[in-house]
Amino acid sequence: MGDRRARICQGDDVRRLVRYLPNRLMPPTFRLMQISSGFWLSRALCAAVRLDIAAAIGDEALRAHDVARRVGAEADATARLLRMLAASGVFAETAAAS
Repeated sequence: MGDRRARICQGDDVRRLVRYLPNRLMPPTFRLMQISSGFWLSRALCAAVRLDIAAAIGDEALRAHDVARRVGAEADATARLLRMLAASGVFAETAAAS
């Protein structure tokens, strides 16, 4: 039994090391950018929810200016918001129709 407990503790240590190692290896400036990106993503999600963008899009493939018109927002700002959310995997950006 003593061996099994020792292995479990070692497993916990490995999990802890794997969880915190990337933060120790990352340069502080990169970590700061990562934290601030998380903040901006949460703000973008908040804006999308307040505008009810997901309901406006539904199952359709729409251009950003069409989404903006449906939610009553500015087209350029909506395009930037959708681009950020698509880059984060919240929405999918499709190829433009020719």
